[in-house]
Amino acid sequence: MPLSLILNELATNGLKYGGLGTEADLAISGRVCVDTGDLCLTWRERLHVPRQPAPTPSERVGFGSQLLQSMVEGRLGGTFEREIDATGFHFELRVPLGRICEGATMSGEAADPIS
Repeated sequence: MPLSLILNELATNGLKYGGLGTEADLAISGRVCVDTGDLCLTWRERLHVPRQPAPTPSERVGFGSQLLQSMVEGRLGGTFEREIDATGFHFELRVPLGRICEGATMSGEAADPIS
């Protein structure tokens, strides 16, 4: 559930504020870092025409930022970085793979159903 909330938040922000509602490319990639056992997920929105002027970082911590921090750091025990510039938005997530897979089986059913 936390990963789906994270992706939903990124998509919502991309449509509402970012490049997904305009001429832009979206690239999402993921890999498992064998040495650390982390899932590394990268979300990159690249605008076809850079924004002028370039956005300035905000000191405000909104609901979306709080949600990302709560899900990534609190629920998944991971870290994230994000950057907004004239060319678009870049988000990188690192979480222990075991935290993503907890309670899951290959069939998609929970290993320990809640009664």
